Amino acid sequence: YAAAAGHAPGSPEYFRAAEDYVLRGNGPTASGFDRDLELLRTLGRYQLEDKRQQNRAALRGQPTYRDLNPPPPRAAAPRRDALPVVSSPADALKLPSGTRFKTPDGKVKVRP
Repeated sequence: YAAAAGHAPGSPEYFRAAEDYVLRGNGPTASGFDRDLELLRTLGRYQLEDKRQQNRAALRGQPTYRDLNPPPPRAAAPRRDALPVVSSPADALKLPSGTRFKTPDGKVKVRP
């Protein structure tokens, strides 16, 4: 194998080629290629993660959908302690039985 590659017997290149032939994928050349490939992969991962972090930072500065489209204002809920105020006894009779109400002078009564 080493001689077929054109290396002179006894040279460092010849011994490296012979070692690569015997060890195949575990030889020094294959290990060097594996190391270099892993370094490239790691560099790519770092660059990708750096880009992701930049994009996340850019998104934080963008307004959200809710910022651009605020919900419509809500109507004020009626107070639970607010009692209906009747202006006459006839209005009081229109209320359901057991309903609490206020008279025009501020007295609280219950419809029988």
